[in-house]
This record gives sequence, C-alpha cells and structure tokens, in this order.
Amino acid sequence: MENNNLSQRIRTLREVLGLSQNEFASKINRTSNFIAQIESGRSNISEKTKTAICTTYHINPEWMNNGTGEIFKPGFAPPPFDKAGIPTRIKTVRQKLNMTQDEFAKMIDCSKSQLTSVEVGRVNPSNQWIAKLARLANVNLSWLLSGKGEIFTIENSNEDNIDVIFQFLSDNPRFRHIVSEAISAYTIQQDDTIWKRMEETLKSDTD
Repeated sequence: MENNNLSQRIRTLREVLGLSQNEFASKINRTSNFIAQIESGRSNISEKTKTAICTTYHINPEWMNNGTGEIFKPGFAPPPFDKAGIPTRIKTVRQKLNMTQDEFAKMIDCSKSQLTSVEVGRVNPSNQWIAKLARLANVNLSWLLSGKGEIFTIENSNEDNIDVIFQFLSDNPRFRHIVSEAISAYTIQQDDTIWKRMEETLKSDTD
C-alpha cells in the first residue's frame, strides 16, 4: 500500500510541475518508461532515485517519504498557480459529474461542510487535499491548479501506454519485427490470439 501511495505522489508531483513523463524523467537521467513503471506501481523506487527527485525538483523529503508537510522545500517557488480560481474549478468538476455536494464529498473522502467551505472560498485547501481530489475524481491536476489544459484525465491513458511501448521498442530494436508482424496480422485477420502468441514469443525470447 505504501508503494502505491508513493507512486501516486510521484505522479502528483509530475503533474503539479506540468511535466510529461519524458520531461520529468530526463531531468533525473531516467527514461519515460522507468517513470511510467513507477507511477503505475509496477516498479519500486530506490532511495537513490528519491534523492535525485528531491534534489532536482526541490522536494520536501518528508512529503516524498510520508506524504506529510508541503510538497516543496521552503523558499522554492513552484510553477505559478491560479489559486483564486481553484474553488470555482472544483465546483465546475462537481457540476460536470452531475453530483450533489453530498455525493461528491463522499467520492473524494471529505465532509460536505469542508467541500462547501472550499467551493465558496472560505477555506484554502492544502496541496495534499487538492491532489487527493484530483486523483479520486480523475481530474487533471494541472488544470485544477492553473485552469490550463483538459479537465479530466484517463487513468493509464493510451498516451502513457504508447510512451511505454515506444520506449521498449527503442531499447529493444530486435523486437520490432515481432510487433510489426503482429499488428499487420491483427489488422488483416482481427484475431485476438495473435497478441497472445506475440506475448509468448517475446517471453521465450527474453528467457
């Protein structure tokens, strides 16, 4: 569970910074595939990588390790946010989902009174609260903070999956012909078993 929470924090950090997986990875000398694996929870993150992220992006180690405190170290200015517009955008999300305050509050795991206070601007939500809302409501965190970009995101989006595939093919050029033949065969025959055979071929080739 802790690894999953850490994976979510890595993704939250990347989205707060407004970076793609490739941009985020390149600054810490990693690949986009590596970041995709961490964000999906399929790979563990080493202490060395956590240190590199904290150093490169001025991250509070307490937040990185435990999810407590502010995301960024004191004195570091994160990307500019339109904080004044956050209450309106939260209300916009709820209305687009066609939910009452009761329903939306339950979905994002908070009380109705807290949600009401945030929506009318009486309470300034913490970074953690905003990130949690974005994750549970499947909202683009960058949009929630800045008002720019698409409102909603798709978990494990095709774009992320394509990044992983192309990174794999880039790292393993000898597999390209296998993937190419499988795609061609599937296009012509519409046979799902082709993908199973490709998976078995790749597995046997790497064993």
